[in-house]
Amino acid sequence: MWFELPKNVDALKLYRLAALQNISILPGLIFSASGQFTNYVRMSCGFPLDDSIDNALRTLGTLCGTAVTPLVS
Repeated sequence: MWFELPKNVDALKLYRLAALQNISILPGLIFSASGQFTNYVRMSCGFPLDDSIDNALRTLGTLCGTAVTPLVS
């Protein structure tokens, strides 16, 4: 499943922060030959929602706040 994050969230930075918490996501940038989708992430949705997945999603929400980069005009 793809998620578009606010434009100032760096999905690659979020990926690295999430990995430190044992949360597996993929930054959209790795799916683009032209360097697009820097604020998109891909997550697997193959498991039923349980407390550990719910907690991981909440953690990702918190981490999004630390993966913010300044927008360049």
